[in-house]
Amino acid sequence: MTNDAPWQASLWDFATAVYSQPQVESLSLGLQDRHNANVNILLWAVWLQEENIQLSLEVLDDVIATVEAVSLVTVNRLRMVRRDIKEMDNFTKVQSQMISKLILNAELAIEKVLLHRLQDMTLKFMEVMPDKVQPVSLLDYLKRLNLQDAEQEAMQFREACRSNTLA
Repeated sequence: MTNDAPWQASLWDFATAVYSQPQVESLSLGLQDRHNANVNILLWAVWLQEENIQLSLEVLDDVIATVEAVSLVTVNRLRMVRRDIKEMDNFTKVQSQMISKLILNAELAIEKVLLHRLQDMTLKFMEVMPDKVQPVSLLDYLKRLNLQDAEQEAMQFREACRSNTLA
């Protein structure tokens, strides 16, 4: 992060600090598995609120399109392969664990690139699409996923993230 960045913590630093907490990881994976939420977008939305970055709701479409396009052809496929490897009988347990770890590292590398891309997009959006009246939020993303209890999920997720960033 450069000293003239308009945020206190980079998205990557925020995401790794917050996601390393078991409750945040559990909530993230639950939303991912039950509702096809993208963990990077979840963390980005919370980061926006924590950093008081106020962007137009319209940016959410671009963010979802960008992240989902990359995730569908990379991260999601790698995740499926990693899960399939665990179920195969063709490898010893040690071999399976080794392969799974390598695939997980590839997933994480792609997610790091995505988080940096989201941060770059955010900087651009701050210039052209600010909205101080009704900025995009985690709740907006969860509503896009058609969660019936989106408000409760958003509040729970934000609280888990906030309690861990204040620690």
